[in-house]
Amino acid sequence: MTDWGGHKFGGVLHGMELDHTGPTEIIPPDGKDVPHLTYVFANGMKIVVCDDVKYICEKGEARPMPDMKVPPGLRWYEDGAGSPIRDLTNCVISRKRPFQDVEYAHRTATVCHLGNICYLLKRKLRWDPDKEDFIGDPEASRLVDRPRCGPWQI
Repeated sequence: MTDWGGHKFGGVLHGMELDHTGPTEIIPPDGKDVPHLTYVFANGMKIVVCDDVKYICEKGEARPMPDMKVPPGLRWYEDGAGSPIRDLTNCVISRKRPFQDVEYAHRTATVCHLGNICYLLKRKLRWDPDKEDFIGDPEASRLVDRPRCGPWQI
């Protein structure tokens, strides 16, 4: 899950109002009881990744908003912006936080990485979205980061 995974997960997480956190469990498909990669969140909501174009949650299949009408109460672009570029330009001028800020992007990318780690290890994983580390799983935790080359460190 890369590139388009990020785009799709970003929309799904935002629509479910989960773009500020991450899953607490990631369950790989097992070919029997769990046919698809499944993310479980602390509030009980789930994202089931069925294929590269369909995501299922408790209220059904997540689809693009018809006619781009934003549901009431859902955070969206402000000040007339209708695209990320215009939103960024407006935010540089106004000093407001952009709609798709770095935290939103980070949480979206993390969901993709967690799914890839789950596929690689082929087992259920428990994740602490606040500490951003796997719970009781040193093998999975080693896959969250990698050694840096040369003098560069974070």
